[in-house]
Amino acid sequence: MKLNKCLFLALFTSNAAFADYGISLIKFTCIPELGFFKIDFDTVDGAAATAGVKSDAKSQQEWRKLWEAKGLYFPQKLTYECEFKQNIYTVTTSQPEPHGGRCGAQPPVSLTLQENGTEIFENISFGPNCSGEPTTISINVSNPPVGWGSRDISALIESQPDRKLIYLALGDDMTKVNIHQNEITKYFSKFSQ
Repeated sequence: MKLNKCLFLALFTSNAAFADYGISLIKFTCIPELGFFKIDFDTVDGAAATAGVKSDAKSQQEWRKLWEAKGLYFPQKLTYECEFKQNIYTVTTSQPEPHGGRCGAQPPVSLTLQENGTEIFENISFGPNCSGEPTTISINVSNPPVGWGSRDISALIESQPDRKLIYLALGDDMTKVNIHQNEITKYFSKFSQ
């Protein structure tokens, strides 16, 4: 009887027993008339999101279009532009295909944000990862039309695994900004000591 209880508990505490997986999504809110661009990470339960979807290419494409019609995009190989009157913001993301092994069901997303071809963020971790490194979960660009204020770019970054949040405001002087993941990790290490 003890063996049965142990086996039962092992099934419900083992990672291998759970078939759930997350599907990474990137949400863009681009409103050039108001000088507003926001990039957010989201995740949905993979089993629930794909229930009833056929595995053929046409069905998969139609399923993806449903998400994209609502502003949610899959980050595997993505390029998105938000064009303001005076600036073009380009986001590129990449994510390896899901695979077996540790963290393989939802691999980390890498994101680069450019303003008029100049990199602001380069290959930063975007959304949850299991590497233990801090990860960016949201980026805001405020670039109001003339006379409404100055340009500002900010990011919300979360440390792993303690989930502390840092609001990083880059301000309006972007002439020397090119932030990499190792700089974010180094910055967060000051707070974890």
